[in-house]
Amino acid sequence: MKQKKHRAGDRPDGRRVRDLDPMHIAMPYIMPKRGEAEVYLNETIDVTDALEYIKRHNLNVNEGKMTLFHLILAAIGKTIYHRPYLN
Repeated sequence: MKQKKHRAGDRPDGRRVRDLDPMHIAMPYIMPKRGEAEVYLNETIDVTDALEYIKRHNLNVNEGKMTLFHLILAAIGKTIYHRPYLN
């Protein structure tokens, strides 16, 4: 078996993973213990209709324009309210 060249940042017992996304790089600092809760969701969601709804809604409003973030927060709030035992 061909030996890989030792590079800066590698440990004697293994090689450093270099192609991690920033979230996974920061997680050991945010949650240093092994048993801490981690939940990741990598999902693609079509928000075309939501953006059209936001555009129509904001045409009639002068202040406090709605954003996609507001819709997501409302969806999370309604889910928690209507499904309190969903964990």
